[in-house]
Amino acid sequence: YTGPILRYADTAPHTLAVQIAPDTYLGASGGYDDYVNHSCDPNCGLVIDGANVQLVAIRDIPEGDELYFDYSTTMDEDDFEMPCRCGAPNCRVLVRDFKHLPDDLKRRYASLGIVPAYNRKYLP
Repeated sequence: YTGPILRYADTAPHTLAVQIAPDTYLGASGGYDDYVNHSCDPNCGLVIDGANVQLVAIRDIPEGDELYFDYSTTMDEDDFEMPCRCGAPNCRVLVRDFKHLPDDLKRRYASLGIVPAYNRKYLP
């Protein structure tokens, strides 16, 4: 993932940005990374180390499959939610902050190494 560093005040609900730290976001790059969609049953996750953000597979992905990550893994904003239409059997219907995920899912994501440092405080 690449893009300009933004502060919360520089973002809006339509901004293509991913949270990478408190009050810090990676904005749109103009590349493919701007188009990785959300799924409640993701095949990828983000590993965030400062501004170094890597999309990693969290299970085998057949060639040609779309890449998805769970947007909730990166979110800790307290003011952004969006309806989910991913269609996964385990769809949560609403994408919201990591702290609202079920504890077992938080633990699973942590075991996969895709929970950023700023969200680890919410691990059970």
